[in-house]
Amino acid sequence: MAERAVIIVVDDESDVLGAMLDALTRRFGADYRVVPYLSPCSALAGVCKSKEANEEIALVIADQRMPEMTGREFLSRVRSIVPTAKRALLVEWGDREVSPTILQACALGELDNYLYKPWAPAEIHLYPFIGEFLAEWTRMHRPGMELIRVVGDDQSMRSHEIRELLNRNGIPYGFHQTGSVSANLLIEQHGTDIKAMPALFLHDGTVLFDPTDAEIMDAVGESPRALTCDVAVVGAGPAGLTAAVYAGSEGLRTLVIERHVVGGQAGASSLIRNYLGFPRGISGSELTQRAYQQAWLFGAKFVFSRAVTGLCSRRSKKILRLSDGREIAATAVLIATGAKYKSLDVPALQRFVGISVFYTTFGESRFVQDLDVAVIGGGNSAGQAAIHLAGFARRVTLVVRANSLEKGMSDYLVQQIRSIRKIWLIMQSNNEPVSVPC
Repeated sequence: MAERAVIIVVDDESDVLGAMLDALTRRFGADYRVVPYLSPCSALAGVCKSKEANEEIALVIADQRMPEMTGREFLSRVRSIVPTAKRALLVEWGDREVSPTILQACALGELDNYLYKPWAPAEIHLYPFIGEFLAEWTRMHRPGMELIRVVGDDQSMRSHEIRELLNRNGIPYGFHQTGSVSANLLIEQHGTDIKAMPALFLHDGTVLFDPTDAEIMDAVGESPRALTCDVAVVGAGPAGLTAAVYAGSEGLRTLVIERHVVGGQAGASSLIRNYLGFPRGISGSELTQRAYQQAWLFGAKFVFSRAVTGLCSRRSKKILRLSDGREIAATAVLIATGAKYKSLDVPALQRFVGISVFYTTFGESRFVQDLDVAVIGGGNSAGQAAIHLAGFARRVTLVVRANSLEKGMSDYLVQQIRSIRKIWLIMQSNNEPVSVPC
């Protein structure tokens, strides 16, 4: 069993600190060790001590108005010491002056969220937000349930593709390196000979050897028998999922066809801050998984890992032909195929895809710890990737064709990138490149 991770609370008012300590310990004390500090300086020393002792810090909460330094300044320093910890600013109800501070600090990545005080009753004003913090941190750092166990080579391109497929579709899995104790135990328990790698061990005892994406999704997902519907939606990105939610909520038989993963390009974003209704930001995977669950609850059915290869009319129906030869008959078709990543026109790179070249940041933090990394692109996805990887890599170089970030990137991302010392920019990469530190 993993050691309890730490929740740190900092407030110079002893009564507020005591109440927060009591509330958090009652609700989260079984799984987390709650540590209080009356001053930010002593808390920084505690953070450094925890890091030296290899203790995991899940969450740091700091009051904004303290004598030694503001909560924002404190949390900014915490980020440089423990970038993986979630950070929350504690502010007074009705403190209108603090709003610009919160907005700017969120834009620059100095904090993840904010909490109000007083917060009683805790069940309404405290626990739900703390729970979201801890759930997000746990998903990143303490994966638990393994619906699928993957045995393969960590440096294999196909292993990477399968892990991305499972990650992006929200399927809990565990990865076990070939030859490791856990991998050998799995093979022994199932009493099977490994015919090919990677091998996938499912919770029902089924073993798949080097399966296709379609075989994996058919094994763990739904495979609708009826391929007749009122509305067929091609693509399960944000637009397609939105259409499925609305169609399903109107009682229409809805079928969504997705050739790769739920969420599309948006699902690969490490953090989206400008989506309506999420002022504190939300990860792309979380946002699109919520949309998928919402569509599913309204009765939408999904066909995964198949492409639509043809579309024609047959009397009153629209007929979609799938890559596996099957046909779907629909009254109406909505095409929401979205965007596709452009590959670099460098043939020699292809053999490194999934090993040291990636087109998504899902899970790649394990590869870049303390290494130099390059991110190629000047749009929001590239900016989010650079910010995410800067929390793990020694240095991140962002290579951009344009002569300024503003031409293809949202302002809040530009500000955040320029505030991170680990990120360097190479502009005008198509011409004579100009290298500048942020």
